Amino acid sequence: MRNFVGLAGFALLLAGCDSPTDSQIGPPHQPWTPRVCARNTASFSADTLDLCPIDPASLSANGDVNGVHESEARAKTLIAGWTESDELAFVQGSAGQYVGNVAPVEGLPALSLQDGPAGVARFSGVTAFPAPIALAATWDLDLVERWGSAMAAEERGKGAMIQLGPMMNLARTPAGGRIFEGFGEDPYLSAALAARDVIGIQSQKVVATAKHFVGNEQETNRVGGDSRIDERTLHEIYEAPFAASVAAGAASVMCSYNRVNGVYACENPETLRDLKTGLAFSGFVVSDWGATQSLEASANAGLDLEMPLGHWFGQLGAAVDSGAVAKTRLDDMVTRIVASLARVGVLDDPPTGTPSSIVTSSEHATLARDAASESITLLKNDAQILPLDPARSVLVVGEAGNTVPSAVGGGSAFVNAPYIISPLSAINDRIGAAATYDDGTTDSVSRAAAAADVAIVFVTVPSSEGVDRPSLATGLDDVIAKVAAANPNTIVVLNTPGAVLMPWLDQVRAVLVDWYPGQENGNALASVLYGEQNPSGKLPLTFPKSESDLPRPETSITVNYDEALEIGYRALDAAGREPLFAFGFGLSYTTFAYSNLTFAAGSAPGNLIARFELANTGLRSGTEIAELYLSFPPDAGEPPRVLRGFARATLDAGQTQTLSIELTARDFAIYDSSTHAWRVPSGHFQIAIGGSSRSQPLSAELDVMGTGFAP
Repeated sequence: MRNFVGLAGFALLLAGCDSPTDSQIGPPHQPWTPRVCARNTASFSADTLDLCPIDPASLSANGDVNGVHESEARAKTLIAGWTESDELAFVQGSAGQYVGNVAPVEGLPALSLQDGPAGVARFSGVTAFPAPIALAATWDLDLVERWGSAMAAEERGKGAMIQLGPMMNLARTPAGGRIFEGFGEDPYLSAALAARDVIGIQSQKVVATAKHFVGNEQETNRVGGDSRIDERTLHEIYEAPFAASVAAGAASVMCSYNRVNGVYACENPETLRDLKTGLAFSGFVVSDWGATQSLEASANAGLDLEMPLGHWFGQLGAAVDSGAVAKTRLDDMVTRIVASLARVGVLDDPPTGTPSSIVTSSEHATLARDAASESITLLKNDAQILPLDPARSVLVVGEAGNTVPSAVGGGSAFVNAPYIISPLSAINDRIGAAATYDDGTTDSVSRAAAAADVAIVFVTVPSSEGVDRPSLATGLDDVIAKVAAANPNTIVVLNTPGAVLMPWLDQVRAVLVDWYPGQENGNALASVLYGEQNPSGKLPLTFPKSESDLPRPETSITVNYDEALEIGYRALDAAGREPLFAFGFGLSYTTFAYSNLTFAAGSAPGNLIARFELANTGLRSGTEIAELYLSFPPDAGEPPRVLRGFARATLDAGQTQTLSIELTARDFAIYDSSTHAWRVPSGHFQIAIGGSSRSQPLSAELDVMGTGFAP
């Protein structure tokens, strides 16, 4: 099906109309030319589709956050009576009981900053929620917002004003040590989830800190490593989640340890100018702990707060006195920090909790369980072995299934779990006879596997800040193969931060990815194994067939992002290589069918709505995540297809529902490095919708008459 829409003149697209038929969208083989502008029209005739001009500036990120001007004015009033010594004390860390502390200044309490992106780190009495990568597998914006809100409520309950998260660096390399802290490999998905995380965090009067800006995609040589990223790739890929977070109101951004194109991130005038001017970020920039590498260069480039102490900014007074750093820059640093506290609400209502406060609750435990079960991603289910019959005897193999159940990753995202429900205990709650257990370290596992109806092998793949994974192997490949040889009904459960290789895939009956599931591990998993919960997780990153299919962490200081826009699934698509499991893939205990793709004008000038029908064609209620991919004209220089939207729907067996995904003009735009601006290219686009990056049963073609350059 081919349709034609135009961005006529400087910038025009469908706007404000009901769903058109093909003939209503445009005549064959020529772009549609608008006749009149009519926003929010209730209907239109069969032979015309009214269009309205869009503002070219809408192609750029919008960081105009409500409350900015009022909070800035208030901050300036508050600090008017401060001395220069007061200001200097407020832009550097000090000793204290939190991971980050700023000494109190007259009129303001001491500031408290605490890790992390997966929940309150270091302290006890908190909830161990699933890791961010697990939340990414849910593709559930509302759930992510509730999760962010619950984490921030616990941060606030512990007395923290500023949460050091979300983490939004992308899974450029599947072996990256911190990818479990982020939202996967795709900039669009990561941006959507990060924005809702920010909204959830700041709803609790806690400042959200978007980190680590920018190009911090590996742990190898993370301090001093030089990420070489071209301008277009930087804007389209690696800045995208930060742009969305800024637009969502993020009050703080953390600059990273690494260099970007030869200059340290915390003193990089180009990237920090992109942030504060290009993205209109009004909050404050805080250094990663020890990431500040200079005094004058950092201050003048845009760093506002040095952490954890004032190693460099402790000498800022002398630099201001000498004129090397302008006094107005110091004023700006302090204004940004105070204004951010005011805008989020922590200035008027500071937290009263302490590190010893108990902040976990039964409600948060339930949320942790729901999030974990929703994240579980079913990759293989031959002969519908799942869901399991409770009458079948079960062998649990591996320490991760019993004595050492997985919960969280390591480093600054580590959360002290109050408890961890083991899979073995949760399975035993659901079956008639107790499951047997084998740690898998001896030959006895083959005999035990042969004696059981079903063998479930549990594998934990550890990952932590500070070190990248040496390989994508599970570490238990031999055990899995041994068990599968003894029992044809072998199921593998992977507690993993990201992709792993599966040389044993053809030998096993089913595979589930359980990510890092938090404290409710076993309860969440058992609900899926026994059909109480229909799995709905979809992969937020590609599982490659080979280590060489995607970049490995580079051991040299210079890290060349030579793949440019071709990150993750985009790289395999461009190279014509098959993934082991595609980005966006995930099975269900039911089946879904897509049909009847149509288009309508969107809710704002320049927007386009794709409507389609989704049917549950199976015998169980289930949730599907419908994904929309856009293919650009060949001369636009984009990968073969890029994610530009998604929609979740829970349907009863036999139910059909009409879903809508709205595209903005920005979704059709590319970043042009020659003019340093966004534009919509003219030419032939394709919209495709389906259940993964490699399965799109619906498609339509559009000829777009693009815009000029945004100013």
